[in-house]
Amino acid sequence: MFLHILSKEDLLIDVTKTDIEKRLIKTEKENTLLKEKMLDMEQQMKKILELVDKAIGKIS
Repeated sequence: MFLHILSKEDLLIDVTKTDIEKRLIKTEKENTLLKEKMLDMEQQMKKILELVDKAIGKIS
């Protein structure tokens, strides 16, 4: 039977992996929020364009 003794390098790799996973999760959440904000802004811009087109139509 092979018994592996954990080395400092093994622990460092584990900590680094955990840190990278946490950062990835945080980045994915931020990405999702930014996508939602962008969609909201696109809807707002669409509504603004509709209102501007209506206003221009009334002027013409």
